[in-house]
Amino acid sequence: MSGVMQGKTASHLRYEGVVFDLDGTLVDSYAAITECYNHACTSLGQPAVSPETVRGLVGHGLESLMEDAVGPAQVVRAVALFQERYDVICEERTTLLPGVAGTLPRLAAGGLRLGVATNKPTRFAVRILRALGLMPPVRAVLGPGEGIPPKPRPEMLLKVLADLGVSRRQALYVGDMEIDIETARRADVDVWVVPTGSCSRSQLMAASPDVLLGEFADLPRLLGARPAAGTDRS
Repeated sequence: MSGVMQGKTASHLRYEGVVFDLDGTLVDSYAAITECYNHACTSLGQPAVSPETVRGLVGHGLESLMEDAVGPAQVVRAVALFQERYDVICEERTTLLPGVAGTLPRLAAGGLRLGVATNKPTRFAVRILRALGLMPPVRAVLGPGEGIPPKPRPEMLLKVLADLGVSRRQALYVGDMEIDIETARRADVDVWVVPTGSCSRSQLMAASPDVLLGEFADLPRLLGARPAAGTDRS
């Protein structure tokens, strides 16, 4: 399915770098997040919830996720419990979303510099990307911490662009949630979204991205990327 344009024509776009969100955009990590969320909650006397419930809660950072579940008095302990379990299972219980494995090498082969800006802690994001064979082509990864606030604040996205050597006018951010659209708007960066995460197509359309993709694999065609030798074009 073709992407839906909102005020831009793909053939006129000339980007030098593309930064991606992680969960729901590049990877499906909902099983791992649900297991760790429920581990933390039940350890602190709160009920477990369904994967569908957790899917609707993620995207705003771990501290926010756990504070909503257990309250501010127990959030530090809840985050520690979550991370202890996630440290064990994050790689084995996270998978690439459809089209990602073939798309990122094609974008990199076309000369685009690729990065990730995510509300997941950086160390976990890097481990997952390496385990799934995405570093390279991904060259810069950043999550919240050490003076970098979580999205929708724009500092994280702007720091990744600086690390890539790409100006905001030559950059594209690709995500799957309304918070990604807000982050890009605050950073004054173009934003495309794909409906593979926590938000429906109608929710994403209502948030007015520049482009709503039909599927992730639409990216090379819309960005004019050539095939990468030896890679799957799906």
